[in-house]
Amino acid sequence: MLERFAATGKYTTLAGDALKASMAKVEGTSVVATVNEDGTPNAAIFVPMMADDTHLVMTLAANRTRENIERTGQCVVVYDAANPQAESKAGRHKGVRMRCELVAAESDEYKQVAEAWPRMTPYTLVLRVVGFMAIG
Repeated sequence: MLERFAATGKYTTLAGDALKASMAKVEGTSVVATVNEDGTPNAAIFVPMMADDTHLVMTLAANRTRENIERTGQCVVVYDAANPQAESKAGRHKGVRMRCELVAAESDEYKQVAEAWPRMTPYTLVLRVVGFMAIG
């Protein structure tokens, strides 16, 4: 079941087509948060894309973030498209936090996303978004 959380009204929460369009234009920054094997936090900047309404695709070479996602099967992705010139606080940041789970490469779900996403490589991870959370 997909979780959705209400926004505080201090920032603009993106969803659906607006989120996909913003990510496709790479208007914002994405921080991927994972947990290292020793329990310490790991955060890194990457460029995931929305393949559809509930899947992110992200191409990662062998690195700590990829290792953490493959080991734990989960991560949190924060997407923020900042506009420092906006007059209102809600206009200065638009984005979303997404709780994600790794989709197994041998699964039918992975194959369906891969068929629809033209830029798949051997390094592409498919993540199922299991929760959308407001950024503020």
